[in-house]
Amino acid sequence: MPDSADNELANSFLVSEPLMCSLQKKSAVHTAEVEAQQNEARKRVRQQNKKRQEGEMKMTLEALNSTTQNVATLAQEKGASAWLGTLPIEEHGFSLNKGAFRDALALRYGWLPNNLPSICSCGKANSVQHALSCTKGGLPIHRHNDIRDLTAMLMEEVSRSTEIEPPLQPLTGENLQGRSANVQDDSRMDIRCMGFWIKHQDAFFDVRVFNPLAASNQNPNILTTFQRHEREKRRMYDQRIREIEHGSFTPLVFSACGGMGPSTTIAYKRLAALIAEKRGQRYCRVMQWLRCQLSFSLLRAAIAAIRGSRSAHSSRQSAAVIELAIAEGRVPSA
Repeated sequence: MPDSADNELANSFLVSEPLMCSLQKKSAVHTAEVEAQQNEARKRVRQQNKKRQEGEMKMTLEALNSTTQNVATLAQEKGASAWLGTLPIEEHGFSLNKGAFRDALALRYGWLPNNLPSICSCGKANSVQHALSCTKGGLPIHRHNDIRDLTAMLMEEVSRSTEIEPPLQPLTGENLQGRSANVQDDSRMDIRCMGFWIKHQDAFFDVRVFNPLAASNQNPNILTTFQRHEREKRRMYDQRIREIEHGSFTPLVFSACGGMGPSTTIAYKRLAALIAEKRGQRYCRVMQWLRCQLSFSLLRAAIAAIRGSRSAHSSRQSAAVIELAIAEGRVPSA
């Protein structure tokens, strides 16, 4: 583009100017000083480019409709688009079939997926927004469980004392503040990992994956939505974990489109650092791989919510029925 070419030419002159002046003065300026001046010029160029690109992006977003603005904002979340730039190597779990890839693109750009039924099996009008939230068939819980299991598997590498769905101690007269505090005797966390933050201390984690396309979650500032969900989790469990379990509590909040909340980001950075130290790898490489794993996990769960079966029929048979059928039918042993 002409404007881009003009900007790059101006930047080139700006960075080259200290060297040109030095040559004109026949090396009157020391090389180290020239290099320092060029580094400062490069810093100014980066700042100017960033400011110009942010302005262009703002203008572009303002020209889009509200739905496209929302999905474009979600796609900018760090790690949300990791799946798109990764080579589809099946061995590493990075492959999608052609239908899933097309659905992933539709989710990313706010398009209507091909051949999406107009009516959901629950009887309501179907859409991407509805499919990501519809609880019939239990599909939304799968994305929660996938993230929980992936995270627990990675935590087991850095702490053998890691448990999925550990029960919390029942209350025996303790008074928890706040009406939303969880006081049930059979309460459980999603993950417990000893020594994650502090040596010999239990760290508890609870996962939430919300639908960012739902009306209750649509906000021009997605960070505000993440923080609201984190506060809700903390009001439910934070005091109980601190005072009863003497541990730490961290909410792991994700959007179904791949972004993660502030506390979640800190937790996974800590996890990446622990894995990097144990494996002897660079932290940045482990974090890069970790974000990609999370991105694919959330993406597959979102596609399953759109395409998965929500049949109300169940063919599951109880143990008593199975035993009765074998006895009455005199079914031979296998």
